[in-house]
Amino acid sequence: MVSDSNGDPEDLLGNAGRAFEEHERELLEELMARVQRDISEGATVSEAVAEMRRAATEDDDARELLLRLAVMQNQNHGYIRSHFEHLSARLADPRSRVGPEIRGRPLSQEELELTQKLGEEIDRRLPPDLSEEERDARVVKLLEEDEELAKMAARLERLAAGGGVTPPWDEQP
Repeated sequence: MVSDSNGDPEDLLGNAGRAFEEHERELLEELMARVQRDISEGATVSEAVAEMRRAATEDDDARELLLRLAVMQNQNHGYIRSHFEHLSARLADPRSRVGPEIRGRPLSQEELELTQKLGEEIDRRLPPDLSEEERDARVVKLLEEDEELAKMAARLERLAAGGGVTPPWDEQP
């Protein structure tokens, strides 16, 4: 490419496109910061999602940002659309390395298997129509009452604390 100094139209257009994508990125970051700012420390995922939904609908500034971003996403092929299309493609790709994480690191194979088995057992034992709060309370009760589930959960906690591995002397489930 030719430098900006000679006024090459391709260069000017490319710079304008990059500037607009940067503007989109900043708006998305501002929206995320706004909808996440009132999430209390220690909130559960369901509480955090509920707070983000509330902020996106009740906070005038957040709602305006969300609408601006939605219009931009629908009207052009800039950063926002590209970003979400890229994420969707990565999630749809079975070879993708996108997956569950704990503390910013991917789950170990054992953590993944325990998480899936624990989730399946809990889903099998609880009615599907429970609210998030009822479900959380029932899961706690299940873990207190069922020794097998409690052992799986304890093993998962030890693995998470150890970065996906436990010391060799730690007993297996």
